[in-house]
Amino acid sequence: MSEVALLFGLAIFVALCWACIAAWVCYDAEHHGRPTAAGLTFAVFLTGPPGLLAYLTFLSPDATDAGWP
Repeated sequence: MSEVALLFGLAIFVALCWACIAAWVCYDAEHHGRPTAAGLTFAVFLTGPPGLLAYLTFLSPDATDAGWP
């Protein structure tokens, strides 16, 4: 029973961390005027840290390949 509670707590912790990452992506995307803020947020929430890394690499304001204003 203890192992189940530990795994459940860990799953909640990971979900909360991913939700915080997704909330920051939503804020950042809306702050920079991106039209797909909700889609980016959902994608990053589903993928977690790898999605955040991709967001920061390809869609950051300094990325030249993204083509965002």
